[in-house]
Amino acid sequence: MTGYIEIVGAGVIWATTGPFVRFLSTLGWSPWDIVLGRALFATAFMGLWLLVKWYRGHNVPAPGYIRRPLSESAAPEGYTPSKFAPESEGTGKLTPESVPQGELGREKLAPDRGDIVAFLLLGILAVMLSQISYFYALSATTVAVAVTLNYTAPFFVLLISLLFLGEKVTREKVIALFMAFLGVVLISGLGEEGGTLTVSPLGFVAGLLSGASYGAQTVVYKKLGRKYGPVSLNFWTMAFGGSLLFCVLSVWRGGVVEFVRALPPAWPKSLFHFALMGLGPGTTAFILFADGINKVEATRGSIAALAEPLAAYVIGYFFLGESLSLRGIVGALSVLSAIAVVSASQALRMRKIIRVAGR
Repeated sequence: MTGYIEIVGAGVIWATTGPFVRFLSTLGWSPWDIVLGRALFATAFMGLWLLVKWYRGHNVPAPGYIRRPLSESAAPEGYTPSKFAPESEGTGKLTPESVPQGELGREKLAPDRGDIVAFLLLGILAVMLSQISYFYALSATTVAVAVTLNYTAPFFVLLISLLFLGEKVTREKVIALFMAFLGVVLISGLGEEGGTLTVSPLGFVAGLLSGASYGAQTVVYKKLGRKYGPVSLNFWTMAFGGSLLFCVLSVWRGGVVEFVRALPPAWPKSLFHFALMGLGPGTTAFILFADGINKVEATRGSIAALAEPLAAYVIGYFFLGESLSLRGIVGALSVLSAIAVVSASQALRMRKIIRVAGR
């Protein structure tokens, strides 16, 4: 359950992106400036965290926890228990070797040479492709259509996970997937009176591309997360993606990107909100998601991440004065039900495995 809680928490924090974008837009910042600013501040925060951790010993886990050895005969094949146990259950000795990589307790600081291409891919997917295609879809279609197409991501995760991760397509996954997608459609307002389904072909493709890149990003996170840990994983993702975006915008606009020149004089309002956006949606949410997705199946995790449009709907009502409709409430309940289906079925399966292991 911890993984689902982390992913839902990430979705809730990501939902605060909307208010940040609205406020910064009123101050004259373009969408590209906002994406770049979030990436740069997030890179700075995570880089500082890794630097402090490295300086203080880097490989030492949280006090009072060690790795607990598991007898090969104590659990069925494929079962991976928690790697940490209270100190009283072990020797009480803490060593770097006793802590597994890919957890919050240990971060692999530098990427291996063979993984640089993967980090470049992640940077393109997470910072550039998903954002650029989503913003284009917003400009070429209605907001409802763009949001709905963006959240086709779990369908792509289901397909990619089947092909590359060997995850099974189960009945509860399919049911939860359609429940979540229906909820997103209802929340987004697609098909409401006065709405339209007429979109440009490029806008439709851009919307699907944003969903596909978001889904692919989830699967790559799953592949690299256990090796590097959530903070290091996201630091290099943001560093590569932010650098690429900076180069693209510099070439596009000519010379030094305008964002860098305009940011220092923008204190205190703009700089403060960029910092908050980098710390919240840009750092905390990505760390929670990266840590959580390694504890659950990729498809189930992508469905749980649909808490983001639900949280955005609630935030819009309470803080931005947006209206609350019956169909929106039904959509919210549908998303919540989908999350409950995937998390409950996973919990029941793990409980059964643990019961078998204890015999």
